[in-house]
Parts: sequence; C-alpha cells; structure tokens
Amino acid sequence: MNDSQVMTIARVFDRGEDGAEVIFLESAMFYRLPRENPDFDSILAVLKNAQANGRSVRVNLAPDSDNIIESVE
Repeated sequence: MNDSQVMTIARVFDRGEDGAEVIFLESAMFYRLPRENPDFDSILAVLKNAQANGRSVRVNLAPDSDNIIESVE
C-alpha cells in the first residue's frame, strides 16, 4: 500500500551512510529516508527547507511500509 499524507517536520536527523530519520509533528513514529533512494539528496533538501520554514509537505511512503519515505511534494 502506498500511503500519502501531509505532515509538518519537527526534526531531521542526517544519519550518514544510514540515510536520514525524520520526526513529524503529527506522529510519534520515526520515519526513514534510506540513502539508497535515488532522490535522497533532493528529498533531504526539501525536508530540511520545509523544517526551516515551518512548511508542511506531502510525504509518500514506500509500498508495504509504514515509515519509509519514498518521495515528498
């Protein structure tokens, strides 16, 4: 199932080779952005920019996952 929801970034943690972890205000769950994602750098930039500006983003989760970020809009 591909899930999509609009959420506000509380914190972005760059975990080096492991990718990034993201906490959203709307959820207590830690979300993961794997470095293997071909759009990792651009997605991370969007997340950090949204956090800095207090903007919400639409988060698209990977199929069959409840916490792996596939893309953001």
